[in-house]
Amino acid sequence: MIVKCEDLLTLNAFKNIKLMAGENGLHRTVTWPYVGQSTDITQWVHGGELLFITGIGMNLETQNLIDLCKQCLLKNLSGLVLLTGPEYIKHIPKEVVDMANKSSLPLFQMPFNIKLIDVTKEICNFIISKESKQKMETSFLGKLLFSDLGEEDNIEHLAKLYNINIKDYFFISIFNINKNLNEVSPKMKNDLAFSIDNIQNSVANLCKENNIESLSLIHGDNIICFISTESNGKALESIKYLYAIYDLLAQKHKNSDIYLSIGCIYKNLCKVKKSYEEALKSLKLYKKGGLKDRIINYSNLGIYRLLFEIDNIDEIRKYHNDVLGNLIDYDKDNNTNLLQTLREYLLNNCNLLKTSQVMFIHRNTLIYRLNKIKNILMIDLDNPYVRLDLLNSIVISNYLCSLEN
Repeated sequence: MIVKCEDLLTLNAFKNIKLMAGENGLHRTVTWPYVGQSTDITQWVHGGELLFITGIGMNLETQNLIDLCKQCLLKNLSGLVLLTGPEYIKHIPKEVVDMANKSSLPLFQMPFNIKLIDVTKEICNFIISKESKQKMETSFLGKLLFSDLGEEDNIEHLAKLYNINIKDYFFISIFNINKNLNEVSPKMKNDLAFSIDNIQNSVANLCKENNIESLSLIHGDNIICFISTESNGKALESIKYLYAIYDLLAQKHKNSDIYLSIGCIYKNLCKVKKSYEEALKSLKLYKKGGLKDRIINYSNLGIYRLLFEIDNIDEIRKYHNDVLGNLIDYDKDNNTNLLQTLREYLLNNCNLLKTSQVMFIHRNTLIYRLNKIKNILMIDLDNPYVRLDLLNSIVISNYLCSLEN
């Protein structure tokens, strides 16, 4: 769980510490407090630290403070705290305030008479507490999803052990970043991992803002969220909020292809894994099946839900091949794409004009292709039951693709 500069403002130690500038940068992550002993801090920090400067033994004219701000930005520090008093840093120059505002670097003024040890100690304890809570939630959710806990009583006991409050109704949602960490360079892998961490933190904060009880963990390129509510109605409201959260994330992270997949709502805690499996199956279906939507709710999948419950995959394949096999073979042998034409025709409610517009072809060309399809499959496209078989088989094509590794 990431600690940001804005979180520090809630601490008792910050009651008498004033934010002077850089309000737009309060979202910066704080990894640890660091007390600088000189004006050159670049070799002593890693990035993310909140820098405290006492001014003792330093020459801190206006230009020195501006240079210090530049170093903070260069090393991506979370913010700068200047201790002011009659002896060392008497005041913070306007030029420094202006620069911090312009660069969105949080700049704090701390009275010199406040004990620095008390402030840094509270920040450290706060960070450790947040990290500990995150580890416990992650561990609990991991065991809930990937271990065999058996009875509902065992899950409730584990929740009490981890001090996790679970309400009556729940479901699993997955935010997926559409890249495979195993197929990218080390630098891209680090950038993507950082992006996933940021998105996980954004999801947690947005859920909190909307009063949604959530636990989350990162598993590969998935952010898995466990949402619990006191009623089925509240669960449905939470799903609507997740849609809105997805829209915000997609807008913020335009360089990432993000999916949101949601499992069914359940009341029995033993169904947690089922909700997770539903969300995972839906995600694979849309990614590997080439479907266009980026938000997928298992409850709305229609015939796909029936397909997921059928154990005899060979029978599903046979039905698919009996209906479309000849057309697939014809496309393969003649380097054509009549199956795509049929798909678009059926998905556009057999409307000739709309289908030709979607495919950017002339209406006569479409009619020619449809006649060709009728002859190859030996079917009557005006028969509604034939159309149903064809559409079902196209749906099955997407389903079969989602089963491939």
